[in-house]
Amino acid sequence: MLHRMKESEFLDGWDEKRVKRVQAHYEEQSEEEAVAEDETAYWENHLGEITKTDLEEAQKAILSVIRKCEKAQETLTKKQPQPTPQLTLLSRRIKAFRLALSLIMSELESHNE
Repeated sequence: MLHRMKESEFLDGWDEKRVKRVQAHYEEQSEEEAVAEDETAYWENHLGEITKTDLEEAQKAILSVIRKCEKAQETLTKKQPQPTPQLTLLSRRIKAFRLALSLIMSELESHNE
């Protein structure tokens, strides 16, 4: 429970009505909504710290991993042409890395604009 504050005790731009509105928002929020809001705020604050150089280095690293996975996939397929759990895992990893690479490339394009 909030104690009654004088108008002079509020920060600039805040008043009792605004404080009650924010308090109600958080009291009515479900646990899932609170977690989602926290995660969104975290990523919004941390993604801004990623530089073009960071993205370019990540792009190179991911390309290297994709090439290594594809080479391993090729080797395993030659040894055992039938699908195996290892091949399935490699295929899924390659797909995930390609998706990550695509997102990085999109972000790099927006940095170039």
